[in-house]
Amino acid sequence: MKKLENYLERIDENIFIHGLDLKSFHCKHSKKVMPIIENKFHFSTYYYWIQGKSPIPISVLKIFSRVDKNVLDKAYKEMKAASVGNKKIFLPKKFDKKLAYLIGSIHGDGGMHKNQKYVTIANDSKEYLEDMISILFQDIFKVRTRVSKFKNIYRAEVGSRAVCSFLSLFCPFGKKTGLLHIPKEVKSDEKLKISYLSGLFDTDGCIGYGKNNTYFTFVQRDKIFVFEVYECLKSLGIHVNEPKIFYSPVKPYSEGRDLEEWRIYIGSKKDLYNLLSKISFYHPSKKTKAEKVKVIVGLVGFEPTTFSILSSARQGNVIASRPQAHKT
Repeated sequence: MKKLENYLERIDENIFIHGLDLKSFHCKHSKKVMPIIENKFHFSTYYYWIQGKSPIPISVLKIFSRVDKNVLDKAYKEMKAASVGNKKIFLPKKFDKKLAYLIGSIHGDGGMHKNQKYVTIANDSKEYLEDMISILFQDIFKVRTRVSKFKNIYRAEVGSRAVCSFLSLFCPFGKKTGLLHIPKEVKSDEKLKISYLSGLFDTDGCIGYGKNNTYFTFVQRDKIFVFEVYECLKSLGIHVNEPKIFYSPVKPYSEGRDLEEWRIYIGSKKDLYNLLSKISFYHPSKKTKAEKVKVIVGLVGFEPTTFSILSSARQGNVIASRPQAHKT
């Protein structure tokens, strides 16, 4: 787990921060701040902010910081919740395993809508989205997720400008190709690497087996990002050959292979043993395949050195505790 640096200056300034008490700020700086705000806000609104009766928008905290540079740090330390509109959500101050996994899953098969209001993760498993992704959003942000079917896949969607603004610190809005990077917090912590890779591979990795082979592959168009994943795997002591160009069909079932992508491929039993001894799969079908591959490569009865993303008690009751669809 890593403490997150104060990010209030880097997220949407229209987000409101709850739980602040700025009476001491008013006592020390009222003569300086009053002339600044008198033509911007009604005095009654200001006093509600100062007394902690109303949440304060980040844009106003930035104005206050012209008078006292410590205001934003104080606000970050005291922040209890955030909102844009009526619904409160929680903004994390720590980068833990759950957040690392969720960001990995967004990097894998998720996206941040360019309107900056929605984050979506697509998957072939409704169970995975409801019993893993939805619960992670609830645990991390106290926000509920809508899971719906779209053509042949399912989508978990959260509508919250505040959540999206926070996640934009690690995930780009709109297209991802060429813009993805493994967060620095992940790169500097082994447990966070494992969690991040679990989320990434659960949504955009492939594990399989046949009569004569077992394998794991990870393929994306973004060469720089694929090499970051490669370096991350190596730093965990997982042997993997350098990524190679891989040509795929431009569209599913189309003829020819004209799409240039980059592929990480692990085929040897020894290297798969090493991968599966450290990285867990939580996606139902991938977890089942991983268990079968473990038998093939000799990992019978072996417990991975990784961790459960959700507590064992929560995992045992995920359906009962599943949050209902809700939009913020």
